[in-house]
Amino acid sequence: MNRKKLLSYIVAALFFLGVLGTFIPFVGSLRPSAKAEAALPRIDLSEINIGEYIIMPHPAYERAHNGYVWSVLIYKKLNGMVNVWDIPTNGKIVGLPDFYWWRPAFECHNFGPSKIRGEVDETLPIKCHDTVNENNKWYLKWEWDIDGNNTSGGMADMNSTKGITEGKYFVFAKTS
Repeated sequence: MNRKKLLSYIVAALFFLGVLGTFIPFVGSLRPSAKAEAALPRIDLSEINIGEYIIMPHPAYERAHNGYVWSVLIYKKLNGMVNVWDIPTNGKIVGLPDFYWWRPAFECHNFGPSKIRGEVDETLPIKCHDTVNENNKWYLKWEWDIDGNNTSGGMADMNSTKGITEGKYFVFAKTS
């Protein structure tokens, strides 16, 4: 190998190291600052017992569609895992989807996981527990399993809220 080729390889290697050296700090700067992460809204999950659920206003989203606002349905499963879903509400009324959750079309006054003798049965669906007209075929499609997956195949799955569980808190909008 002659000197010219060796010098070309050395220059190419130094160029590659220089590009890599500038790329690493750039990628590191894309993470949110500690101050921004501390300002993210959070919910204390320790106040929710295992096998219980709550519906509360969404701390990050507001208006939905047709006069509804976004809320969150939080359920602490029997194994201790937590599911958090975005649902449209109008006061205490949950807006059931017209195929998609962002488009609420039908009112439900009693929405949540199914209970037997006052305790959630995770084998039964999350659904509207209002007294229904048997001729309304939509009610058969408004059922989701305990992880928010539609069981009938006729509706969208429940929308998981963007965020992660950190210790006893659910931190909204955080990805890792």
